[in-house]
Amino acid sequence: INIVSVAFDDSAADIVEFFEQEGGDWPVIPSDTGRTVLDYGVTGVPESYLVAPSGQIVAGFQGVTADGLDYQHYRMASLRERVLVSDAGSQLFAGTFQQAVDPLGVHSREQAEGALWTAAAEDVFDGLPHGWASRVDEKGRGLSGGQRQRVVLARALLADPEVLVLVEPTSAVDAHTEEAIAGRLADHRRGRTTVVMTGSPLLVHRADRVAFLADGRLQASGTHEYLIRNHPGYRAVINRGMEDDDEH
Repeated sequence: INIVSVAFDDSAADIVEFFEQEGGDWPVIPSDTGRTVLDYGVTGVPESYLVAPSGQIVAGFQGVTADGLDYQHYRMASLRERVLVSDAGSQLFAGTFQQAVDPLGVHSREQAEGALWTAAAEDVFDGLPHGWASRVDEKGRGLSGGQRQRVVLARALLADPEVLVLVEPTSAVDAHTEEAIAGRLADHRRGRTTVVMTGSPLLVHRADRVAFLADGRLQASGTHEYLIRNHPGYRAVINRGMEDDDEH
């Protein structure tokens, strides 16, 4: 799987409540590549969702298995080498713009520019007075919400993990910018596993496989086109999302 998108028809709070209180009944979505993707993570639950090196997303810290191995036995350092979760809680730290995008300073300028382009953040860079040497305040103060979100996305893309989990990566941008990101993301991440948790019609349209969640449970999975034709609930969510985009 290159891109898996999760569309959900519920509030994050409701989904979180389901996973915290009921537990164990996780929706599992088999893929054609032999990987299994377990889609459940939601914005606002830092450290409550993890992804196994096999490409399987699992919940919590105890009583969960990945490829037959209890998740507690995975070394956290090994997971962090292979898996990156970027959500609404991800922050920018004070420093230069270069440090904001490439905190470890291990990537080339060309790679950093490629990540900025995929995140549709070229205009953020162009508006800085001193380019890569420009100062960024703590938490990205001085940048708009949409600008911060795109810089955080560029940072996650530049890290180039084997498994990248993006939680609502375009919630603060306009429809035109979101369309640009959706069109570039799949090519940038080709050959890697990317899980996108979103209600955006533009993003789910680009996914190889979509998992539709409602009331905290998996309702259906398949391609965007298949679900549009065969699942009324999914179709209603997508139509509602398109109406919201039109309003903006």
